Amino acid sequence: MPLSPAEKKELLKTYIEFYEEQAKEDISRLNKKIPREVFEQTLDQIGTILLQHSAELSENNDDVKKFLKETPLPSPLDEYLPRDFRVFCLLLNALKQWLSAEQAATDRYLLGGTARKQLRPTSGHCMVTGEKIDEHGELHHPVRDGRPPIYLSKQGHDQVEHLISTTEPEMNSIADTNANANGEQFLAEIMTIKKKYHHSWAQLRKACDFSVGKPVDFTTPQVKATSLTFARRVKDLTGWSPAEILDWMHENGLDLK
Repeated sequence: MPLSPAEKKELLKTYIEFYEEQAKEDISRLNKKIPREVFEQTLDQIGTILLQHSAELSENNDDVKKFLKETPLPSPLDEYLPRDFRVFCLLLNALKQWLSAEQAATDRYLLGGTARKQLRPTSGHCMVTGEKIDEHGELHHPVRDGRPPIYLSKQGHDQVEHLISTTEPEMNSIADTNANANGEQFLAEIMTIKKKYHHSWAQLRKACDFSVGKPVDFTTPQVKATSLTFARRVKDLTGWSPAEILDWMHENGLDLK
């Protein structure tokens, strides 16, 4: 049942007061994110579905085949971007647009399309910095679970985002990586991932070769999906690019296995 204007106003007043108290106690409570690993299995399944559908669309969908024909690649680029990979990229872009539309719809679930207008009178000042919020304030979601955003100054928003980004373990791992170019400190962790998910060094090498544009024979779509998942896990752990992962494998004699 839609909320009346008066109900929305009272709801937002209570909501903002709650987060003003949270900000006084610990501003990190204004930016809580569930670890992506919680959804890893679901995301892997989605990745597998995308790969399978990309292969099917590239071979069986007349509209897709027509589009690929009308947008030819110049030589020799066409030797490095197979049809199913091109369709995979197109499908990812379509998925991104769909996600943006769906996320925008969730933002309108409680407040409709005028959240900024409704929040500004409630938040006369920034709960993080205390400064008066002008027309350049920014909407920020404390948790991406459907709850409304809060209205912060640009400086306050930057402060909250910077606090989270500089304290997450993943970001600390990336900093450690830059300080230790040979990546020896990650070998044990990567081997643990390899053993836990029954990956192979060959899968990691092939996935990285594929990502840098080299022709790769994955034998089956499932092998391709599994290989790319292994590479993503290593990237998430280390912050390395596919080329850097390949260099690390070469330095440690793992690219021959």
